[in-house]
Amino acid sequence: WHEGEGLIAEAMEHALAAADYVRAADLIQRHYKETIWFGELALARRWLEALPEAVIRSRPFLCLLYGGLSMLDSPERAEEWLQAAEEAWQDQPHPVDGSVGPPSVPDHQVFVANLLDIRTSLADLQGASSEEVITLTRQALERTPESIPSLRAAMFQRLGWCHLNLGDETSAERSFRQAAELAEIGGHPG
Repeated sequence: WHEGEGLIAEAMEHALAAADYVRAADLIQRHYKETIWFGELALARRWLEALPEAVIRSRPFLCLLYGGLSMLDSPERAEEWLQAAEEAWQDQPHPVDGSVGPPSVPDHQVFVANLLDIRTSLADLQGASSEEVITLTRQALERTPESIPSLRAAMFQRLGWCHLNLGDETSAERSFRQAAELAEIGGHPG
């Protein structure tokens, strides 16, 4: 009922209280984007920490999420979760949407794009040069489908900051403008 009414935090609390970890994992997987977009990083992390590690490790996108949320605290732990995501993807017998059969091409593209984006952010946090981060970001953009404009927006924003760091204001402005356009397309203006 809570989920149907848009009360995701309450739905999660009930699923976790009932130790229904599969349902809780499903809820996280369906609603983590909104939770993170609204800045509830600590809440998303708390939800993941409440799940048994085996449940997380069985779901590639939850491993990616945990890796992304772990970057600031422990880059090593973040990389462990990214490796777990790759392993879970290889072991995944069904697509993310729950239908029977191997993962679909779009699901794989989204997975790879997110993996590359998190790894690029991790390299940036670990002190890679702006040139290296630009190269990694461009490689990630090449593999990121147009169907996920919000992720592409974040990548263009990173490019903008790197160009600013290098003193290239023209490229920075172009990247920031592209980021704003994509964010608006993705439903996240401003």
